[in-house]
Amino acid sequence: MNAIGEHIGYGPSNVTVPLFDAAETLTHYGCHSWRYPQELDSPPPPTAEQQAALDALYVRHVPDGEPLVNWAAALSELGLHEKAEVAS
Repeated sequence: MNAIGEHIGYGPSNVTVPLFDAAETLTHYGCHSWRYPQELDSPPPPTAEQQAALDALYVRHVPDGEPLVNWAAALSELGLHEKAEVAS
């Protein structure tokens, strides 16, 4: 997912987070990015290898607000959560 994000212009510093459903099954990877609206209008075309992953993307454009609140709302809409890391 990070490679796809970089390809479409999100930059090399994306954070990809594994996301789990209620049964603790890894179902998605999440990525949060800040973009200007005009940059979303014409991303470069994906490679053939990237298209299948892009077809499955869930995109939620939020023009303002608190990023962590927006992130939590998007996860809630999909019934997903982040798994807390356990320190060893």
